[in-house]
Amino acid sequence: MESNYWSRVLRARVARRRLLAGAGAAGVAGVIIACGGGSDGSTSGTESGAQGSAGTPKYGGTIKIGYSGGSITNFDPHFGASGAEHQFFFSVTEPIVGYDQKGQLDASLSLAEKWELTEPTRITLKLRSGIKFHDGTEFTAEDVKWNIQRIIDPSAAATPRSDLASIDSVEVINKTEAVLKLKEPSAPLLTNFGDRGGQILSRTAFEKGGKDAFRRGPVGTGGFTVKEWVDDAYIVYEANPSYWRKDAGGQKLPYLQTIRIEIIPDATVRTAAFEAGDVDVVIGVPATDEKRLTADPNYQVVKFNGSGTSFWYINHEFPPLDNVWFRRALSASLDRESYRKNFLTGEETICTGFATPATWAHDPSIVNYNYDLTKAKEYLQRSGLPQDKWKIRTQPFSTTISDAELFWAASAKEAGIIFDWAQPERDGWQKRVLKGLGGDGSAAMYVAGLSLRVDPDGHLGPVYTQKGAYNSGQSPVPETEPLIVKARQTYDQNQRKTLYSEIQKKGVENVYSAVMFTYGISRGLARKNVGNFQAWFGGEGKPRFGNLWI
Repeated sequence: MESNYWSRVLRARVARRRLLAGAGAAGVAGVIIACGGGSDGSTSGTESGAQGSAGTPKYGGTIKIGYSGGSITNFDPHFGASGAEHQFFFSVTEPIVGYDQKGQLDASLSLAEKWELTEPTRITLKLRSGIKFHDGTEFTAEDVKWNIQRIIDPSAAATPRSDLASIDSVEVINKTEAVLKLKEPSAPLLTNFGDRGGQILSRTAFEKGGKDAFRRGPVGTGGFTVKEWVDDAYIVYEANPSYWRKDAGGQKLPYLQTIRIEIIPDATVRTAAFEAGDVDVVIGVPATDEKRLTADPNYQVVKFNGSGTSFWYINHEFPPLDNVWFRRALSASLDRESYRKNFLTGEETICTGFATPATWAHDPSIVNYNYDLTKAKEYLQRSGLPQDKWKIRTQPFSTTISDAELFWAASAKEAGIIFDWAQPERDGWQKRVLKGLGGDGSAAMYVAGLSLRVDPDGHLGPVYTQKGAYNSGQSPVPETEPLIVKARQTYDQNQRKTLYSEIQKKGVENVYSAVMFTYGISRGLARKNVGNFQAWFGGEGKPRFGNLWI
């Protein structure tokens, strides 16, 4: 059942609504650029309609990729806050330990050729020899130590510091061997190395060029270097001629000579450029165009199912959200099905727990507070709050209140809940709501999404622990935090899965930190001249430009 208000809004605005695939609103853009790596053989994760891997790889040439331009501010993987940045530094830097498309640790994608858990709190890394950074310096265990120390230094405020928080020290044994000494057992650590926290940079180049230069062009060991970056215009990568990796057939990598990212902010223009052949791959097209293009046999399509979780970030200590029955009423008042049909592609799944179908921690048996106005009104009465207190101070995600945000407000209003809108402003969602990221806590909630991490701890931990970055009010979560800590220190995956199911059930029951609605889907579209397109998505569902040929 749609609210009367939304019916009017939809009729008036549907003709001009242009939404990025899988996002549906300005506040959900983060969901479509980040995904999870399924490891259980399910249909979630990458589903490919591409035929690009057939035949012999082609070498050389330039591939052109049409991109919106949003969130490109920083290529230094240890700093920055946008999930969109990964796809740009993944071609330049490489991880200590990498993972494949299924989220499984893979030595062939790693700077460490072997790793061993010699004790619950001791990991020995055997590193590859003969690898050079782009500046010609040798990669050694000293570089591993420097990079890790750079991240875990509290004064540096590195983005992935929490991912490596279990590391107490790094001991260099020789050029190709390092030992990690941990404060406590850490099941997620090796997988976390495949993300920001494990990307290895040249200390020599950093100390020579400085932090600001590294944001524009980090020096790593990857298959490509950043040759040129013109803001709001284009980014050019050139192949690393001495790159060490080979493909599964033993052939040298990379295939491409040049990658050119064409920055095209307007989605309609970007789609037109793709159809005209001006770009070979397009990232982010309007939902209506996406449906048309994915059905066209002239294009290749890959889909990553389970790209993230979209939801209302809430401060569950901010009145009236400090009342659990009011929080339950809010969750039951949101018409997720109408949202899915009107704002997304309609293929997205409505959330059960927080972890998506693309991760082994997903539990479809969890019962969420789905749309039920009768229940919502019942919960409001059980809250004991007078009706004049049924108002939530809400921060718009951007400079205007989006159609999707108006939809959610109208849906809640049917139950009697009012969204009290704060002044829209640039980056207001962080300044007003997220205390863990510097917000002042003057608003109670905003709508967005969280990129899925390959290890579930990276997805659930930030939401279901008190100091988690995405626990909006840095509020106590007594039912879930002890279980998060236990899951981190448990190496048996079956035991961890049981713990994560319990965490999600308690998170849903108590409506801690988030009121969820849908799991995201990411899609890639390419022309027929693009080879190996089935390798477009990595284990977390983010693009790997360097895997392609033309």
